[in-house]
Amino acid sequence: MFSESVLRNIIIKAEKDKNKNVKELILNSCEKVGFISQDDIELKSSNYIWIETVCNIHLMAMDIIDSLDEDNCIPLSLEDVHAEEKTKAKIIGGEVAKLLILSIPPFGSSRKQSSLSKLKTVNV
Repeated sequence: MFSESVLRNIIIKAEKDKNKNVKELILNSCEKVGFISQDDIELKSSNYIWIETVCNIHLMAMDIIDSLDEDNCIPLSLEDVHAEEKTKAKIIGGEVAKLLILSIPPFGSSRKQSSLSKLKTVNV
């Protein structure tokens, strides 16, 4: 098994990679539902850049709030880090969804084909 200092270093590294992992969770979710594709990610399409920007702004806001929290400390385990990543991804993913809904053109709008019309149809 790992020594306590090695384990602590692993946890500290995981904490530093947390924001990158949160973005990956969100991007994977967006890809899973068809909002973006692997090509979008590789080519850095406008949808990908939009998601990346939304994630970065929300993560920065969360980091500011975390920095003000006097009780905020290094997590005790990797499970704590992963739980925080999932929680942040769920919150930010919800915000991505809200912003996506808010981007729907008004009814009767004469706007040409938007990037939203390229999305796959979801059967309900």
